[in-house]
Amino acid sequence: MDIGRYTQSDPIGIGFYYHEKTEADMCRPYLSGPSDVYLRKQGEAHRQVEDNQRNTQWDRYHPDVIRRFSDQFPTAPK
Repeated sequence: MDIGRYTQSDPIGIGFYYHEKTEADMCRPYLSGPSDVYLRKQGEAHRQVEDNQRNTQWDRYHPDVIRRFSDQFPTAPK
């Protein structure tokens, strides 16, 4: 992902980029290990990054993405 595509006027895009990059960096040490360990660590990393960024999936994904994939966002905020 090229962060150069994003500008300060796109806080959702920037937040998404940093969430995914940080999560990937945290998971990198587990890439060569067993898949169940990697998946567990990925889940832990996801929650930790979400806590650290103090945001939710509603803050991280563009409203158009949430609308298009509404089955992935079953408890959309009102």
